[in-house]
Amino acid sequence: EIKLQARSEADQLVTIAAETNGTIAALPVAKGSFVQKNQNVCQIDIGARQAQLDEASALRAARKIEFDAAQKLTQQGHVSKSQLASARAAYDASRAAVKGREVELSRASIKAPFDGILDRLPVKVGDFISIGQPCGTILDKDPLLVVGHIAENQVNSIHVGAPGSARFATGETVSGKIRYIAETPNMTTRTFRVELEVPNKDLALRDGISAELQLQTGEVLATLVPQGILTLSDSGALGVRVIDEGRVAFREISIAADNQNGVLVVGLRARENVIIAGGEFTRDGRLVDFEFAQTPSNPPVTPIAEAQ
Repeated sequence: EIKLQARSEADQLVTIAAETNGTIAALPVAKGSFVQKNQNVCQIDIGARQAQLDEASALRAARKIEFDAAQKLTQQGHVSKSQLASARAAYDASRAAVKGREVELSRASIKAPFDGILDRLPVKVGDFISIGQPCGTILDKDPLLVVGHIAENQVNSIHVGAPGSARFATGETVSGKIRYIAETPNMTTRTFRVELEVPNKDLALRDGISAELQLQTGEVLATLVPQGILTLSDSGALGVRVIDEGRVAFREISIAADNQNGVLVVGLRARENVIIAGGEFTRDGRLVDFEFAQTPSNPPVTPIAEAQ
């Protein structure tokens, strides 16, 4: 496993802003409530927008009548083709004007772009809102992301789809799969962004919570040994001392993981007589007398060595 410091992030988070100017007439959704896609979040007073749309619609109807009449008169030879083209252009312009007024009217209703929670609502009824000014923040936290940053010398040991787990500062433990690994690193820290996707159907998990992220890199044959027996060889290699045919031997190991029970190490044989007490009095190659340590819950397989 690789352990990383991480934090939770919503899958989607967006700040919705006004696309037109006006006064806030209504706020149909309370802050902290769940909203559905296209649900109205902020209603701007429509003012003269509806009247302007009605005016444009009436002009479009008049231009349509003029265009239809011009077509008939052209067929009868009473109107030139240039006059017909002019009538067509006037009709097309009136249609475009109606479309523009419809868009402007629709902008008075600021709607949710996806299902989520209305997390922030910085405006009140009666406030004047300008183009680009935030109306609210909506987040979707199902699924929830646990985001960490992995060192460049470890990034090739994980892959998209690999399992992982996270323990939040609030106490919850969750499991999921890696959804994303950045292709380029943060140039300051030389680390790569990693996203673990975890389900959050009940929306109980929160955005922005610190977490410890554990990523699975594979399986190896490892041995659990007490941390206190780890030692260094004369060349500086990390290892433990064992009994091999009655004599002390040094086994070089690497640490796969650690926990409250000890250290999981790679490099020992499937069955090995590991010295757990008295090792500091021994030297490689020395002949020793030893006895097996026994506990009520474990069979007598771990020897205690005493130097001769």
